[in-house]
Amino acid sequence: MRIHVSFIDRVGITQEVLAILGGRNLNLDAVEMVPPNVYIDAPTLSHQMLEELKDALFRVRGVEAITVVDILPGQRRHLQLDALLAAMTDPVLALDSAGHVLLANPALITLIGREPAG
Repeated sequence: MRIHVSFIDRVGITQEVLAILGGRNLNLDAVEMVPPNVYIDAPTLSHQMLEELKDALFRVRGVEAITVVDILPGQRRHLQLDALLAAMTDPVLALDSAGHVLLANPALITLIGREPAG
């Protein structure tokens, strides 16, 4: 389950929210901070656990809303970038500072006839 916690921007609130998450022994796949918001991907979070978590989070001064979301902002950007690269007709190759391939779009793979090596 993915949730979005919206809060007022005040010193220490992020630490308080993260402390509550840490104390729940949850399996977290991702936590994204976009102040004044935190997005949490907790695949094992049940609806009962969500209600308990909401109760604890709403006790934090400044937490304004907790909602279930379909996708985290970073996951959305990743999907958008993948779709954009797949649709581009120009070849695109991205390398890291050591020259390792980070990504190659389908147009590049078609041009060179194979996936680029590492």
